[in-house]
Amino acid sequence: LVLESAASQAQLKEIETKILSLLSSSSGNILDDEELINTLGNAKVASQRIEERVAVQEKTQAEISETRKFYMPVAFRSSAQFFVVADLASIEPTYQYSLEWFVGIYLAAIDHAEKGRGEARLKNLNNEFTFRLYNNVCRSLFEKDKLLFSLLLTVKMLGHDSELNHAQMMLFFQAGGGGGILSRPKPQ
Repeated sequence: LVLESAASQAQLKEIETKILSLLSSSSGNILDDEELINTLGNAKVASQRIEERVAVQEKTQAEISETRKFYMPVAFRSSAQFFVVADLASIEPTYQYSLEWFVGIYLAAIDHAEKGRGEARLKNLNNEFTFRLYNNVCRSLFEKDKLLFSLLLTVKMLGHDSELNHAQMMLFFQAGGGGGILSRPKPQ
């Protein structure tokens, strides 16, 4: 689409250059120059065709942009999950996953996600990707780290979806999930 648009613009520029060249080199009455008149006629037809193609290209670019914006939440959520997986290397140095591997899982999730319209499609993509990512990562984790990965992924997704209750998380981490309120207030 971009190449086609650039070719159309170049063709218009070429036509303009040819017309200007013929106008500058013509002598006498311009209306008597048949080559110039034929070139102007051809330029008019070519220009109309190019303008029609450019209009179609602009419409297509607008549709692509709109579709891209629609799928942005899936991309943001997936990028958050990538960083959870990337951070596993700080737990165990052998837990290193490449971006290529991650993109492969992402593309497989797109191919295998249940089809749907609108928000249902976004939900299906998110669910399929999270499921595939979790299964693939857990396959390579030591048993002792699987629960930690589940917690990290859950906390990151709750935070991403703005469903994380920070007070409850602090209570969980500080009190070990024992319940009750914090004895000391949060320092200012």
